[in-house]
Order: sequence, then structure tokens, then C-alpha cells
Amino acid sequence: MKDKFLAALIAPAIVVAVLGYVFFMSYKSGGEPAKKPPEIDARRNALYACEESIRKKLHDPGSAQFPPRGEFIVTPVSEPVSYDVIVDVRAKNAFNALRLNRFKCEIRELSTGTNGGISWRSSVQAM
Repeated sequence: MKDKFLAALIAPAIVVAVLGYVFFMSYKSGGEPAKKPPEIDARRNALYACEESIRKKLHDPGSAQFPPRGEFIVTPVSEPVSYDVIVDVRAKNAFNALRLNRFKCEIRELSTGTNGGISWRSSVQAM
């Protein structure tokens, strides 16, 4: 009986100690997780800007079905942070029919803010 009581007290303490160690070791290097290279963040932000620009052009933005972002066709442009993006989107048209449409977004960086945020200019064309 005494052994079961001790085991019931020790098991949660071990779990808490292990979780605490893992948490401590993951933030040991200054308390911040490793940062991604800026070009990866810029590309991800450009894809988000493209999605939002396409949604604004749709008749029913709530019906938009985008593929995973890894399936977007992304072409970097010679400007510092600019992309041409081609993506196929399913969305409802004015007749409530679900259609597959191909869009091309031209995403251009306007400015980078002091907090690291990027302002984008985007134009969208149905192809």
C-alpha cells in the first residue's frame, strides 16, 4: 500500500521534471526560438497578400478553396522582394456554381516598416 502511494506521488513529479527540462532547453539560447531567414518570411507574406487580393476579386470570397501554399507557382522577380504568383482557386461565381479559376498575382514590396512588417502592392488578373 505504501509503495503504491509513493509511486502515485513520484510519477507526476517525474513527468513535470521532464517537461520542465525540455521547455528550459528549448529556450536556453536567449529565450527566442530560431528565426527563419528573411526571404522565407517575405515569400510567405507575399503568398498571403496574393490570397487576400484574390479574395477581394471574387463574387463569393467565403467559398474560395485555395490549394496548399506549396502548390502555388512562385517566380521571384529581379526587384529586391517581389514575386509573380500563379494559383488555381475554386470559388462560387454569380450563378452559385463552383468553378476553377487561374489567377496571376504580381506582388511588389512597397516598404519595410521599423517593426519588420512589409507593405505590399498587389495586382491580380484572371487567366
